[in-house]
Amino acid sequence: MNAVVAEIVEVALDAGGRILVHAQGSPANVVSIGAAAALVSVSTGIGYGLYMAAREFSRRRVDTS
Repeated sequence: MNAVVAEIVEVALDAGGRILVHAQGSPANVVSIGAAAALVSVSTGIGYGLYMAAREFSRRRVDTS
């Protein structure tokens, strides 16, 4: 289970990191891009976590049939 959590965190941080690359210029621009990166990281983590849980549920349901 820890490997799944680590994978979810890695995907979420990668998504946020791709946005942070563009954080340059005025402090307001950097802060707004940082906020967007944080939002994308959290959203991606939740979405990918739900995807992994649904995939595991589906796999277990097929195995018991």
